[in-house]
Amino acid sequence: MVGFKQIIVKNPRFFFRVSLAVLDAGLIALAFYLAYRLRLLTAHQNLPYSFTPYLGMAAVYVITLLVTFFFARLYHRRRAFSHIDEFSKLTAASSIGTLIAIAFFSLLFKNEPDYSRLMMVYAWLLTIILTFIGRTLHYRWQRSAYARGIGVSRVLICLLYTSDA
Repeated sequence: MVGFKQIIVKNPRFFFRVSLAVLDAGLIALAFYLAYRLRLLTAHQNLPYSFTPYLGMAAVYVITLLVTFFFARLYHRRRAFSHIDEFSKLTAASSIGTLIAIAFFSLLFKNEPDYSRLMMVYAWLLTIILTFIGRTLHYRWQRSAYARGIGVSRVLICLLYTSDA
């Protein structure tokens, strides 16, 4: 059986990308659930008290945003990047992904309980906030792994110097 550290050492970029995608999926799902709970607190609309009817919508929301993040190149990190650039790309991708998910909701869930537009605004904002915090923590974890020598790409650079003197 291959050990956890061996997977990281053999293909560190793949491992860090997959772990980031899994983290994003969990945080996007959490944002959708928290948006549902926040909408229940306002109680301006008759939402079902069970989250079960929204599981399909949550799955569509998570998948749509993950695909949008992929095409926005949020999983193709460079070594040095600005957190402001990351936040702006994340905001743009979350906005586009949320709009695409709403379009899918109206196509796929015509006979299901109607989703709340305010809940989708909450989900959009919470997705941006939670994924940014999660990505910042993931980046720090990745940097600490590099500092311990895990996943470091070692490159040998040979310089040839010739003198025509």
